[in-house]
Amino acid sequence: VHRDDCTGVMLPPMYEVYPHLYFHAGDMNEFFSAKMQNVYNYVKMTNWTGGYEISQPEQLVGYFTEDAGLNAYYAYAHLYMPFWMNCEKYGLTTCQMRGEAFYYFHQQLLAHYNLHRMANYLPEQDDFDWEQPIEYAYNPDLMYHTGDYFPARPAGQSLSSIKSYTVEDIKAIEYRIKEAIDSGFVYGKDGNKISITSYIKGINILGNIIEGNQDSVNNRYYGAYTSMLRNLFALIMDPSSEHSVAPGVMAHYETALRDPAFYYYTSYITGFFKQYKDNLPYYRPEELDFNGVAVKDVAVSKLVTYFDLFDIDVTNAVDFASLDEMEQYEYVAKAMRLNHQPFSYKVKVASNKQTSAVVRVFLGPNTDYIFSNFYGDQASDVYYGHHTADLERLREYFVELDRFPVQLKSGDNLIERESRQFTATVGDSASFKSLLKSAESGHVYSSNVDYHCGFPDRLVLPIGHKAGVPYTLFVMVTPYEASPEVHANTLYSCNGLMTALDNRP
Repeated sequence: VHRDDCTGVMLPPMYEVYPHLYFHAGDMNEFFSAKMQNVYNYVKMTNWTGGYEISQPEQLVGYFTEDAGLNAYYAYAHLYMPFWMNCEKYGLTTCQMRGEAFYYFHQQLLAHYNLHRMANYLPEQDDFDWEQPIEYAYNPDLMYHTGDYFPARPAGQSLSSIKSYTVEDIKAIEYRIKEAIDSGFVYGKDGNKISITSYIKGINILGNIIEGNQDSVNNRYYGAYTSMLRNLFALIMDPSSEHSVAPGVMAHYETALRDPAFYYYTSYITGFFKQYKDNLPYYRPEELDFNGVAVKDVAVSKLVTYFDLFDIDVTNAVDFASLDEMEQYEYVAKAMRLNHQPFSYKVKVASNKQTSAVVRVFLGPNTDYIFSNFYGDQASDVYYGHHTADLERLREYFVELDRFPVQLKSGDNLIERESRQFTATVGDSASFKSLLKSAESGHVYSSNVDYHCGFPDRLVLPIGHKAGVPYTLFVMVTPYEASPEVHANTLYSCNGLMTALDNRP
């Protein structure tokens, strides 16, 4: 991932390398059975909605949370910047904004999830409370490569201490983090106070200690908060390890996004950053104003979402005696995936001078959705009442679609962008067979776009409805102040926005 001589080299999609982590155990068992019966070609229609009947409201967004591409994206993000990697030790110069990237990556994941909840008329999740049991039940129907099943979690389970540490240990670390946010400083390894009141520097320091990565200013004092809390969720069904129950999906980056509890706890963690930002001084008008430049109009083409079929090669899930034997078999899982028709937007910008600028485009809610007790197919045929939303409250639900530099001329400027050009999203990865065919023909499959590292383009729009759903497109144009330090910093945050472009949050 970080080797210069591997830049552009494509690896097989993770959902084809480890299919058992991305497809239901019931589906995998059918492929195993086909192999035992010497069936050389087998195609199975899979289901990513958590089951064939909707028994829990959260299953309505199963097409999003169980999407193989989305879960692979999250797993790759960890590979690009794992919490255990120390940038100085490995000679990396890409970590200047690591802490903020950790926050923004998870905040954007949470925003996408909440947009899909709203599109399905689901209420906002309750706030995490240490004293309350987790109300969100989840049955992953996944198995490990050993054949052990990932445990299900019924509603009403509470977090408990595990062998390695107690709940009180994590609460103590949490107290230190909150104390740092309110006091405006953290403690370094030698006990010195390090200010975090300057945003760019401060949020990176804070993000590193909240993630608990190896670039933290004081691992011994602030611990590995995020990983420790995740482990409590992962081991919730057998915290003392007395019954040999396998860890839950939260234990693995390949499977964590499937669980509604992931977003429940992620919302709690991103709340620390919100508390930090609320403590900072307000922006001054001159910090927000782009003198002489104004956005005059924004137009968007019709937005249409739909489901399409996608074939995934899962042959690797089955054991073979040799590669020659494996090449005789072809096992394919067919999946219905959310997708959208290509769309475009136009932005009219007036400028009284020739200047460089950065354009950022966000999509977010336009209305508050009314919760409905109707689940399943009938929900898409019903138009629900709406009222004007409080965008200040819902601004955390805005997702970034695009970010790019532009050269403005004096006068009127018309900026046009296609959805396939978005810097925050990527298309599908090349399949294992296409990569193998390329290698066997003597060619190295490479690309200047890292298809592992970017939010899936298919999921960038929330699911639509026949009656139409209104959204808000927010466009901002800021000065493009080139900074050599920033431009040398290619962020391995895996949020699709690989280049920071400027020092703005």
